[in-house]
Amino acid sequence: MAIKGVVGLDLSLTGTGFVRLAQSEKTIRDTIKSDVKVGTHLARYRKTTKVIVAATDPDDVFFIEEYAYGVPGGKSSLPVLGELNGVIKMALWARTKFILEPFLITIGQWKKFLCGRGNLNKDAFKLEVFKKFNVECDTNDEAAAYAIADLGWHLVLKPKRKLTKYENQVLESIRKRYAAELQALAK
Repeated sequence: MAIKGVVGLDLSLTGTGFVRLAQSEKTIRDTIKSDVKVGTHLARYRKTTKVIVAATDPDDVFFIEEYAYGVPGGKSSLPVLGELNGVIKMALWARTKFILEPFLITIGQWKKFLCGRGNLNKDAFKLEVFKKFNVECDTNDEAAAYAIADLGWHLVLKPKRKLTKYENQVLESIRKRYAAELQALAK
């Protein structure tokens, strides 16, 4: 598969972070806003899916932040977020003509890849992305998606820069989990 781009997604019921990195095109960064007071869940899923599919290519590789089960104070509805996640995964799998499922990246993995520690506070996402990449993101969701996309870029394409010890450790743990998929992708 000739990879055209790497997409990072931080799925959310209110503002999904979306970043597409490609060698030959401009980077696309966006936060797909959903008004939770308007429309049904399915209408919001449809809107988010439509925007993502329209901004991607069938030869893209997709990386999605895995579920956050430890969300404090019930700030997220896990069943509804799970539905969104499932709808998006199926749409992206279909987008690649059912060749490659999206890769799931844990919160701790992308945070450690970004700054060397997995316990980064959400309020620091934008600052850490700016410090590492000199990129200003509008929202924390977008910053998370950028970090996920960069991790994915280094996993499936040749890195632009020398990696740190902690970045290599994260990539190695993901390579173990997805060995068969990465081997198939390299063909």
